[in-house]
Amino acid sequence: MMKNYALAVTRVRTLALVLAAGSFATLTLPAEPRIGVHYQLNGSALEARGLGQGTLTGFGADPFVSGQVGPKALRFSSLGQSVALPSFYTGSDYPAVSVSAWINTSVGTDQVIASYDRDQFWRLGIDGASAGPGQVGFAVQTNDGVKDLASVSTVNDGQWHHVLAVFDGNAEKMEIFIDGVSDSSAAVPGAKTFGTGVKRYGYLGVGSKAAAMGGPTGPKNYFQGDLDDVRVYSSAIQPSQVTAIFTEDPSPAADGLRAPADRDADGISNLWEEQFGLDPDNPADAVTPTPDAEGTAIGATYLQQYRAGADPTVDNDYSHPSPLPVVTASVVSAEAYELEGTPATLRISADGSGPAIPVFFSMGTSSDPGEGASDPSDYIVTDTAGNPLGGFVMVTPGGSADVVIDPVEDTIAEFPEVVELSIDSSDDYVVGTVSSARGTISDATDTPENVTTFKAIYTPELGATTGGTGFATLTLNGPKTEATFYSTYSGLSSPQSNQHIHHVAESSPGVPDFGARGPVIEPLDMINPHDGSAAPEHVWTITDTGGYSVQGLIDALFRQNGLALYCNVHTQNFGSGEIWGFFEEFNGAVALSTEEITAYESPAPAASLPAGDDLRREVARFLTQTTWGPRMADIDALYNEITTNPAYDNGDGSYDQQGAFQQWM
Repeated sequence: MMKNYALAVTRVRTLALVLAAGSFATLTLPAEPRIGVHYQLNGSALEARGLGQGTLTGFGADPFVSGQVGPKALRFSSLGQSVALPSFYTGSDYPAVSVSAWINTSVGTDQVIASYDRDQFWRLGIDGASAGPGQVGFAVQTNDGVKDLASVSTVNDGQWHHVLAVFDGNAEKMEIFIDGVSDSSAAVPGAKTFGTGVKRYGYLGVGSKAAAMGGPTGPKNYFQGDLDDVRVYSSAIQPSQVTAIFTEDPSPAADGLRAPADRDADGISNLWEEQFGLDPDNPADAVTPTPDAEGTAIGATYLQQYRAGADPTVDNDYSHPSPLPVVTASVVSAEAYELEGTPATLRISADGSGPAIPVFFSMGTSSDPGEGASDPSDYIVTDTAGNPLGGFVMVTPGGSADVVIDPVEDTIAEFPEVVELSIDSSDDYVVGTVSSARGTISDATDTPENVTTFKAIYTPELGATTGGTGFATLTLNGPKTEATFYSTYSGLSSPQSNQHIHHVAESSPGVPDFGARGPVIEPLDMINPHDGSAAPEHVWTITDTGGYSVQGLIDALFRQNGLALYCNVHTQNFGSGEIWGFFEEFNGAVALSTEEITAYESPAPAASLPAGDDLRREVARFLTQTTWGPRMADIDALYNEITTNPAYDNGDGSYDQQGAFQQWM
């Protein structure tokens, strides 16, 4: 798309308000008042100069009624109706904003007129955070926090009112005008700029939380009434200019305060169409070739010449702009690691030639449960010199610029988290077919020193009568994508039939139930393919399964969400599981929860056993369940304590080993 030269865009201040409709025009902050966006709402939500069209949600077939400015206005007749705007802010340190709208409402409770998110940029409404019923409220997120201003007058009388709210960072002042007259004002010392740098698209009729057009809304305080002629200025409107806006001053003195009237919404003003013999009510004129040499030779249209400020009746005063550079994204290094502080690097490239241009981008993540989802707090976006980037980077056509994803180390165990850069559209370039690039942020590199080891002590599973004992280990790699399972056990009541890793059962979402069996997460093929014997190891590649995301499994393994994973062994006698063990991170000792100790309690082979091998095996089983793994000396010591302490001698040749175990614990 060609540049819109009719906007007289000069980059006096980079990154003011960005407007979009498949392509974007970057408006700046010139010294004189100039309108940023203008939604006349004369039968559509088209921006008055063709810089994008809003999307109506929740409205009927014809929601437009007689207007206050121009022929029509938009009626919000029921809750849930809103207009998603194609314009957005991306950046910070804006020195001023002015918002103008005509409203007609009889509702005095909370409702939003227009919003680019109070927590990020600004919001205009009725009632709300600081205003009372029927009063206008204007909130701006400044460098000194959110500043709120309420009107003195109320506007919920069912009549048309003109509302204009101003934030002037240079004067450190806010002001609200109603029907052309100053109604309230307040000094805001220290509040010199507004905006946080988080991208926010606008909404009419509801609060915005949208990082993309039509994205999330909030607060859902819907406007109820008629709305007309909404304007956003990138400068502080002065009191003398308020009158011109309120009275719709048609003189040249009011230029810059309004978009040129355009009845057919073809992007050409009525005045220009009339000047050159076009029909202001026929949008087809805009794409008709002009009668001059440029129209004949290169097919220049009236719209193109209007935007370039050319005369369609004069030869050789217009030429097509040079082809715009094509901008693409690629990966330089995809992996970032928190522990080592290693960043990922993504690259934005532009072909062609010419001066450097700002290329806008958004950072996102994945919603795939098989991938980790990053949060903006997980990383810092910088250039190669370490300077933070605020949603754009300067790229010279024919070259490239790198975007560095610097991970922020935390204490949370996480599956690798996806970070995705997407190139946003702009009037300065064409977005190529490869418009995004992604990397991942991992906790640590895949090296032996970064593994985490878990141990599970086998005990009878849910009442199974068994002398089976043993333990299992799970060694998780640094990125937390793969684990090696090892298991050893003996004393089963019958041959093994199966073995699994399970997620703990849940009595309700997020509440573990250690008295029930949970879903299978990973089948364990414990048969050696070479000779058919039992294989002690199994490599588990962690994927989303059993209804759990990969991060959900990591959370359960590390007990970060109050849940757990366990392994078990199935046998012919106990098809649902004979022994099981819950994984605990191993740091030299394994602490069992009260619930798990209760779950581990099961009938022993006998209440009392005589001295000999059976009693020694029972001592070994007990110590294996309650420690990392007993030494033979530990088994001998407890065995001797049982058989020599009169307190445990039943007098019939048997010993009360259970009493000894309780005393030992």
